[in-house]
Amino acid sequence: MDSDDAGALAVSIIQNGSSLAGIEQMNSTVQALATDWATVRDRLDSQSRGEIERLLEAVKEQVIGLNELCTDGTARLQAEKCSMQEGLKELGKGSQFLKSVKPVRSNFPKFIDSCC
Repeated sequence: MDSDDAGALAVSIIQNGSSLAGIEQMNSTVQALATDWATVRDRLDSQSRGEIERLLEAVKEQVIGLNELCTDGTARLQAEKCSMQEGLKELGKGSQFLKSVKPVRSNFPKFIDSCC
C-alpha cells in the first residue's frame, strides 16, 4: 500500500468519523426495529410483508458491503501502521548509530615542522 493512499484513507476516516459513529448508533435502532418487526409481522397482509422482506434483503446486502469496506479499511490501516513502525525502528537505529560515531571536530590534521 502506498503511504499517500494510507494517508488519504486515514484522513477520510477522521473526516467521516461522525458518520461512522452514526452507523454504530444505528445498531440499537435496528435491533429495536427487528423486535418490533417480529411482533407486527403476522398482522400484515402478504403484499406488505413481501415488500418489507425485499427491503430487508436489500438492507442486509448493504450492511454486508459496508462491513466488508470497514474490515478492508481497518486491515489497510493496520498494515500501514506496521510499515510505519518498522520505518521508525530503522530511523531509531540510524539515530543511535549517528550518536555513537565520534564527531570530526577533534580530528584536525597535524603537521610536523621539519625545520631545525
